[in-house]
Amino acid sequence: MERIFKNHRQHILPIFFLAVLFFIHPVKANAFSVHDRCGTDVYYSYTSDNGVLRISGNGPMNDYSYNYETESYGRPWENWDIKTLIIEQGVTHIGSDAFGDDHCRFTNVVLPSSCISIGENAFSSCEQLTDITLPEGLKTIGNYAFASSGLKSVTLPSTLTSYGDCIFSYCPSISTVTINCNRVPESAFEHCGLINKVTFSSKCTSIDHYAFYGCDFPGNAITIPSTVKSIAQAGIGYGPAGEDCSETKGTLVIIGATGSGAFNYAKKYGFEFRISGYTAPKIKKAVNVKTRRIKLTWNRKTKTTGYQIAYSLSSGFKSGNKYITITKYKTTTKTTAKLKKNKTYYIRIRAYRTVSGKKCYSTWSSAKKVKIKK
Repeated sequence: MERIFKNHRQHILPIFFLAVLFFIHPVKANAFSVHDRCGTDVYYSYTSDNGVLRISGNGPMNDYSYNYETESYGRPWENWDIKTLIIEQGVTHIGSDAFGDDHCRFTNVVLPSSCISIGENAFSSCEQLTDITLPEGLKTIGNYAFASSGLKSVTLPSTLTSYGDCIFSYCPSISTVTINCNRVPESAFEHCGLINKVTFSSKCTSIDHYAFYGCDFPGNAITIPSTVKSIAQAGIGYGPAGEDCSETKGTLVIIGATGSGAFNYAKKYGFEFRISGYTAPKIKKAVNVKTRRIKLTWNRKTKTTGYQIAYSLSSGFKSGNKYITITKYKTTTKTTAKLKKNKTYYIRIRAYRTVSGKKCYSTWSSAKKVKIKK
């Protein structure tokens, strides 16, 4: 028996060590690695163990499109679990429909400086994609390239010259937008929810149809610089498709310079307009006077047509507001109508100028709190 063991020991020991290695480092079922072409001189490599898809080479990627007969896009990585996407220097074009689906779980992509175009739907519906770096040198972005993705901020490079529609539409998490190119394309940010900040470079001169349609802004206000010369119909605000965004006429405030594209848009479509740098008059006193009223006194403001006073039981002036308009700029005191006894009211004031027949407002003053005791 001992002799038999000695004769087979040379075969048994390797098998034993292989078994030990298997239990220490088990092989994943169906794991695979692949490398192939996805363009004339562009290649992809993918390893299922780590979910890394790498695009390398020189020139453009192939474009893809949905085939209703096969119910697929025909891209090699269809239905693969992509956790990381790396696009290397040398790739000049991101193919249409290249990555747009919910199998893409990468959160950020840095496009190389060699990239000059992005095809339509390239990253659409990539819900976990929160950050994209678009390089200076990028010239073209196709329709719906990033629509319904999870992006949180967007910077459009100054080199963009060709734009598709709805590039970032229906991206609910976008909060910061920087426009360095010459215009905001049609429906670019349509229905993107709350956009906290929009920055326009001096190069941007126009806002196309529905560019910010259906978007909300902090304080229901957006500032448009005077370098923006034109805003197309429904470029900003809510409203039925093809109409003038009438649903937000009473709530959205457009801030800019008189005579600017922003002013002309607000005047044409009935939006409230606030003049940039036009500050509110300072309240000197707000006191309860007899017969349950508030007497407000303020400093006179020059280069002003008149004033508007607002008072409310709501400290944030969110509901139940009452307004008084004073048409003479020399007036510096006003008393309200009768109010409810033992209630606390909030009162504030702003100035306005009438420009080309439209009232253009200053900021609101800080509110004063007054309790009605007599």
